[in-house]
Amino acid sequence: MTKIQNVGLYILSKYGKEAGTIELNKLFYLVDVASYRLLGKTISRTKYVRAEMGPYSRAISQELCLLEDKQVKRETKPSKGFSSFPKVAWSVTKGIKIKPELELDEKEIINKVLEIVSGLSPRELEKLSYKTEPMLYILDKESKVNCPQFQVPLDFTKIKRDEFMREFISNLKTPISEEEQKQIEYYDREWKEVELMLQGN
Repeated sequence: MTKIQNVGLYILSKYGKEAGTIELNKLFYLVDVASYRLLGKTISRTKYVRAEMGPYSRAISQELCLLEDKQVKRETKPSKGFSSFPKVAWSVTKGIKIKPELELDEKEIINKVLEIVSGLSPRELEKLSYKTEPMLYILDKESKVNCPQFQVPLDFTKIKRDEFMREFISNLKTPISEEEQKQIEYYDREWKEVELMLQGN
């Protein structure tokens, strides 16, 4: 399977409910932002553009469609919002064992982001995506030219890196010594800061 398919299966299996296409895109994006901040690379390896409703990657739907009727279930449902377009809902096929090929640190990042955004609506996820550095950068450009920059690629190099966290996560499998206890406490504080950022505080 491709990296996008592995990430999509893992997110859907852990999300606890079906996810619409826009909603799923925001989950992917927030995971990749957190991953780039900590590891210097995205997990899904996909590219995002500035779309009308925030960050978007066409490749996500295209890749997951290839798993339809196998590991992934896709349903078309009436829209409950103001849009006249039907909602496409994604979920994991019941009775299928999911074994995504992801590294331990990748799963940890996905789990933490899903924990942070648990209970948020698709609209709230969209708002969170607008608070990230790639989106803030392009919104600033839009304000200067007074024109939306739709379909412009989002620049992940604008994300503020955390080299300490990168090193810490790379050593997750090693035994934790007494001296590393302070690192664990730092790790917890950093996640709290990420949580506050995602919540807009």
